[in-house]
Amino acid sequence: MKLLLVLGIVVSNIATISGAYTYDNDETIMKDSLQCSDSEALLKVSYSLDQDVWDNLYAKNDTLRFNPTLTVRPSGNIGNSTDSVSLDYSSFQDVKDFEMCVPRVGSCLELTVGIFPKDTYNITFDGKAVDVGQSFSYWERYEITTTEIGDYCIPLCEDSEALFEFNQWTGQNYFDAWRVEDMDGNKVLGCDDTYGCNTTFFQMYTYRACLPRDTCHRFLVGGSWQWLQDYHRTDAPAFTVNYDGNELLKSDSWLFDTITFGGENCQSSPCDSETESTIQFFMSSPSATFDDNTSCSFNPDLHWEVDLYNDTTSASSQNGIIPGCNADSTLFIETICVPKDACTSFFISPSSNATRPPSFAAIQLSMDDIVYRKTRLSSDRDSNEIREKTTHMGKCAVDDLCLKDSEALFQVDLETTTPCRQVSCLRS
Repeated sequence: MKLLLVLGIVVSNIATISGAYTYDNDETIMKDSLQCSDSEALLKVSYSLDQDVWDNLYAKNDTLRFNPTLTVRPSGNIGNSTDSVSLDYSSFQDVKDFEMCVPRVGSCLELTVGIFPKDTYNITFDGKAVDVGQSFSYWERYEITTTEIGDYCIPLCEDSEALFEFNQWTGQNYFDAWRVEDMDGNKVLGCDDTYGCNTTFFQMYTYRACLPRDTCHRFLVGGSWQWLQDYHRTDAPAFTVNYDGNELLKSDSWLFDTITFGGENCQSSPCDSETESTIQFFMSSPSATFDDNTSCSFNPDLHWEVDLYNDTTSASSQNGIIPGCNADSTLFIETICVPKDACTSFFISPSSNATRPPSFAAIQLSMDDIVYRKTRLSSDRDSNEIREKTTHMGKCAVDDLCLKDSEALFQVDLETTTPCRQVSCLRS
């Protein structure tokens, strides 16, 4: 058995390094547990699988096999944990119980176990049983679990504050950006700049913070990966947003959304609700930031424009530019007020047709909380023009959109079902 610390230290068989210890199951009765100091608590993972269970971890004729793993690393942004351990089990002989001494004060760790079924191991911390945490699918074949360990994971908020919590399962794909801002657009929390979030594969990225109860905030998240039902070798991105004990957002298919929360009677729109409709334009452009401008110089600036249909006078038109290279943020949001009951068009296009739109860019268009378009931007191979460049919203009639003598309006209504992607639904 080899114990691999993330720092690059490798030791073999029964070893103790930074409080980590493994031993063979059949040696349990001969060896005492790892002795921790009074200021430490024992983290232990005990396995109960036999050779037969090991031999049946994988479906027959399945050539896509990955070794079971165990990883311990710091979790969240509150605790002061620094220890990281990663184990790889390449054979049944490598399966050994795991023990690690963890500082009692300030510890918050994430324990992930991959491939092994949940009923083949138990977790204890400081002598108390710990329930295995959330489960996620791995290439729609296997199970990987993530469990948070420690008493210092959640900050203590004042009475005037509420707890904000963002959780993102990275799976096989890093995610790009999230942000909490005030209603003036000033960043309060998040990692949406050039360097993004410090994440790795198969990690539950967690961020918690206390926010003032009487202040309105907006949450935005944008990622480059979207789950495709027909591409079964892709993990579905999953995230949740909680505030003051309530779930605000949840998705298991696309890391792309925004919501306003907090305060009393928070209004996400500056528009007059009696006479105006609110258009919200939200965009994620992960490739818009790089460490050097050379890498993103291929991304053109994007020009957007909102017009009242058949009225392109300067008084009714609103527009803006989203830079192709932006070191400050990969997330963009605009709120536009238009006359109520008007037929409105939204147009977006590269400022130059010489280059394609940014890779993995996605947009969401809504009017009065009704989503009209939520899609990845794609372009025509020959002209580089964005295929979804124009969206009509509001009260539009056939006469507004079609030429009366030569065109007719074609409409398609789609109803989709949500496939089951829980571990219990995985294909054998």
